[in-house]
Amino acid sequence: MTDFYKRYFRPKAGDRESMKVLRISTFVWSLLGTIAALAMINVRSVLDAWWKLSGIFGGGMLGLFLLGYFSRRVRNVSAAIATTLGILVIMWMTFSPGWDSVFASPFHSFLIPVIGTLGIFLVGLLLSGRKEIKERKDGG
Repeated sequence: MTDFYKRYFRPKAGDRESMKVLRISTFVWSLLGTIAALAMINVRSVLDAWWKLSGIFGGGMLGLFLLGYFSRRVRNVSAAIATTLGILVIMWMTFSPGWDSVFASPFHSFLIPVIGTLGIFLVGLLLSGRKEIKERKDGG
């Protein structure tokens, strides 16, 4: 509450508002935890769970890190769009194998961090490259 909400959003939030925000955030985090627990029901070993979790969390972080390291022109908006798309791909690859439809991911779960990292990195480069081309045309 103090580190994020009061610092960045509402510094003068009262006790009543603070309790409302805490209750809502508790509900959201418990819902996300329940969804994660339900997604792990069919896990057969700790290694399978590790690969799933590293695919969800590691792919996004590594892709964003590589994007910042290799591209000097990437801006916050480009990085945010690339990360959002990459996380959506990671979530699709993680949760869709149980679907009985054409939209199920055909990839093995070990490829989740690889494709997630590449997705964020390449989309970010593409978006930052378009901005660089536009700046060159405008003379800036």
